[in-house]
Amino acid sequence: MISARAFAAELGVLRMALLALTGILALSATDPGVPLSLQGLALIRTLVLPAAAPLVFFVLLFDILMSSVRLADALPEARARWRRVLAAEVVFVLWLLLSWLPFFREVLTPVAER
Repeated sequence: MISARAFAAELGVLRMALLALTGILALSATDPGVPLSLQGLALIRTLVLPAAAPLVFFVLLFDILMSSVRLADALPEARARWRRVLAAEVVFVLWLLLSWLPFFREVLTPVAER
């Protein structure tokens, strides 16, 4: 079993920052049906976070792709590291997807179907 400190070192600073941002976005997912606000801190929750979530989602998917390429090309002793990195990224991308899915389903459903 690997320690949390060693796992963080395996991930690296940039990947840890990406996963931290993903966690923040997943925890602060906007509820469906929240009215749009153009003033104050509610602007962040209704405009900034919904715009940032898909961007981070696709950056995380791209990092999964790049980690898969590194895994395919890695030496046998480095493969375990890349498998752990991939597992962590997949967990975070699923967490982000599941937390924002209700909001985007509501936003992207045409008004006539609601």
